[in-house]
This record gives sequence, C-alpha cells and structure tokens, in this order.
Amino acid sequence: MLVGLHWVPIGGTGQNSAGKWTFALLPGTNRLKTSIDIKEKQIPNAKELKKRFRLLPKGEQVFWLHPDLEDFAFPDPKMTDAIMSSAKKARIKLYVPSVELNRKREEAK
Repeated sequence: MLVGLHWVPIGGTGQNSAGKWTFALLPGTNRLKTSIDIKEKQIPNAKELKKRFRLLPKGEQVFWLHPDLEDFAFPDPKMTDAIMSSAKKARIKLYVPSVELNRKREEAK
C-alpha cells in the first residue's frame, strides 16, 4: 500500500488559526486527490502525524506531495526535517521529491 502525505491548506499556508500545521495521510491510488479529499482527512498537528506514522506497517512507502493547488505548501526546513526524522524512526520510507530536489540543487552550487 502506498500512502500520500499532504499539507491541508488552512489560512492559505497549511497552518490553522493557531499557527499549527495540519496534515493528511491518504491511501495511494492512481486518482489525483482534490483539495476536498485532503481536507476531509485532516490530522491536526505534527505530534498526531508522528503517532500515525507509528501505526503504519514497517517499511510502508509514503510520498510527501501536495497538489498543484493554491494554498498548499511545505513547511520550513526545520519542521520538514523533523517529520522526515519521525518517519525514519517509525521505519517508514518517506519520499519527499521536491525537498530532495531542492537539496540536490543547493549541493550542486
């Protein structure tokens, strides 16, 4: 099973009114997810997301993507690294294509 990790767009930045990031873990399918699909499966904070990682089977593949829709974004590098670290601790294979691409570009400079 593949799982997609998405940021839920609230307040235009993926943050809720308290300034906390929200997330969604959705089963991977060949159908593109809509913003409605993503909003319906909100995970309220990073702490809860880390718990959800631990509930997934060891070795599960999670692709951290956000749709090409307005208001979806990735958090700052510090939070991104913390999420990646928590997935690794839970033995989840977390793929973050845009973050990895940006790091490779920075290393090439």
